[in-house]
Amino acid sequence: MGKLRLLQSLDPLTPYIKDKSMSQLQKSEDASVARIFIIIGVVWTIVISGFFAREIRESQNYTNNLALHQGRSFFQEITTTRSWNALHGGVYVPVSESVQPNPYLWMCRTGILSPLTAENSPKSTPRL
Repeated sequence: MGKLRLLQSLDPLTPYIKDKSMSQLQKSEDASVARIFIIIGVVWTIVISGFFAREIRESQNYTNNLALHQGRSFFQEITTTRSWNALHGGVYVPVSESVQPNPYLWMCRTGILSPLTAENSPKSTPRL
């Protein structure tokens, strides 16, 4: 009788079989499998959310860098145009109602009757 008790105490399922029926044992196994699937689902959701957040952050950084690059390029273009305009002494534009000769520019006071008038670089930049 002592050996039988020793063998029964070594079997890990013996207390569950004595205390619970087989359906209860099956329910506890189903519950543990369900917990494992829930844990796997939660971990998977966290991993995918992390990838999604990283992708959003990289997209925002790319957009900001692109806007900064375009802004710098546009500023460089305006600066180059103004310096070229200043290097060549301004540009000549047709006289119209919106563009009148500037009396403060020496090029406009030459007395030459022409349909063109000189315009300096600060005044011509907004017209670009």
